[in-house]
Amino acid sequence: LADKPVAVFTGNRFYRQQPTPGPGGESTHQQISAVSALGREYVGVSARRAPLLVADPIDTVLRARVAVPRDLRVESLPRDASLDTPFGRYQRRVRLDGATIVVERQLSVPLQRVVPQNYQAFVRFASAIDAHDAETAVLNRR
Repeated sequence: LADKPVAVFTGNRFYRQQPTPGPGGESTHQQISAVSALGREYVGVSARRAPLLVADPIDTVLRARVAVPRDLRVESLPRDASLDTPFGRYQRRVRLDGATIVVERQLSVPLQRVVPQNYQAFVRFASAIDAHDAETAVLNRR
């Protein structure tokens, strides 16, 4: 277990492993999370007068396996999440398989034009995905 954060970039995904200091400053557990850029990429203003063009469709499937070091135990995992909207679909499942955290994530956002009256609903969709992707797995020392 390193005392420094570890970051892994895969496509449009960013994984971070961040040590969390305990009361005496020692690293007592790790958080592993996936951070999405959907909101940052498409949501720049609170309202629009012109349509938003999603010109680069997203169709990604991510399957990741993270081996848990022997001196750590998994305290919690992100809950499963699923969204199915006119703007796109999202599914994420995180489970423990022995001493391995398994992450399965699918995101599909088609080419589309989001008219101003639907923009707030699109913002909620993107924000929900970003919130799900920001959830962390917490690992503590045994």
